[in-house]
Amino acid sequence: METPLQALQTAVERAGGQSALARKLGCSQPTVWYWLNKLGHVPAENVVAVEAASGVSRSNLRPDLYRADHDLDSQPAEAA
Repeated sequence: METPLQALQTAVERAGGQSALARKLGCSQPTVWYWLNKLGHVPAENVVAVEAASGVSRSNLRPDLYRADHDLDSQPAEAA
């Protein structure tokens, strides 16, 4: 299982790089750089858009928010 950071790195690669992903999301390349190098994951409000732009599952991008069960992917994970 890959970490949220590895999933984000995969998303960037699939999208064609940081600038390409940023264009698809309507944000700046430095924003994507910040997620990769400082934050270490995609902010919750951007997960679905990153999934749509890259094909990387939201449950891989933020397993703390989304279940790995693909039938329940659209449902937020239960709070522990």
